Amino acid sequence: MMNINNLVAFGLFCGPLFHVLENFLHVHEKPFYIRVLVSRLPVVALIILFAVAFPFYAAINSVLGAFTTSFTTYILPMVAFNITFRTQTDISDMAKPLPSWITTESRYKILWYGNWLVAGTLFVTGVGFGGYASMSNFISQINNFEYFAACYDCYLLED
Repeated sequence: MMNINNLVAFGLFCGPLFHVLENFLHVHEKPFYIRVLVSRLPVVALIILFAVAFPFYAAINSVLGAFTTSFTTYILPMVAFNITFRTQTDISDMAKPLPSWITTESRYKILWYGNWLVAGTLFVTGVGFGGYASMSNFISQINNFEYFAACYDCYLLED
């Protein structure tokens, strides 16, 4: 299951890179698909180079995830909503109205305070604790490995 997950993630993350490179090289319009496959090789080679050069790339990814994913996916939209729609006039000027079950001002205030509560909780747990855990893991892996490590996790095999 993990291999299937990695293959799907590789396709999802590299797909936009493939399309940009194919558009740049103008091979996406050609009928001969070997050109498309050959044009994707530099992207795959670069990713393999990063995987070999940085044995702690997963730690780098977790640091980026801790500081960017929870912030941009969850915290920022909730805070932006609360700042943008503070007053009843702002709520009535919405392009798309709120659901019908949030019709009264008291229910909107529950939503508003709930957004602040969830955003604060995610900031403390996701960015705070998650950032600390991923940074400490990243620092420990930097101390264990070097670039182009001769053996990945060799110290585990010495026992």
